[in-house]
Amino acid sequence: MVMAQEPELREQDFVFKQQQQSLPPSGKSLDEVERAHILRILEECGGNQSRAADLLDIDRVTLHHKLKRYGWTRTPAASRN
Repeated sequence: MVMAQEPELREQDFVFKQQQQSLPPSGKSLDEVERAHILRILEECGGNQSRAADLLDIDRVTLHHKLKRYGWTRTPAASRN
């Protein structure tokens, strides 16, 4: 089902079509794709790991382990501004 604001459907009404544009280029490993996705979600959550874990539908501890594996470190709040 596609829902739209206008009586006629437009290209932007097809959300799944817009999502295809954000697919990673081919040749990236699954780890690289996962890392990029996790870091993007974490950035969208302002670094809040609990919120990011909820959005990713994984346990916070699992997220912590993945971030550690990918070499991510928490940026001090003072350097974010």
